[in-house]
Amino acid sequence: MPNRLKSDISGKDILDFLGCHGFVVKRRKGSHMILKRTFQGQSQMLVIPDHKITPKGTLKAIMNQSEKYISFDILHEFFYTK
Repeated sequence: MPNRLKSDISGKDILDFLGCHGFVVKRRKGSHMILKRTFQGQSQMLVIPDHKITPKGTLKAIMNQSEKYISFDILHEFFYTK
């Protein structure tokens, strides 16, 4: 059976996961958090919603954006079921 996106990931869960990879909340605007980290002299930013349950399409978009900065294997382990 193929792996599927988890359906119970909250914005706080995503923030905790990305925080382990050096991202910190730069600011909040409404229900969204703008995360930033500096890596090898480059500024990297991500926007994530602060929702209790994040829709699967949004999770996929966050994963695709994060893939520029974090390896696919690490992201896959967090966002997908085993």
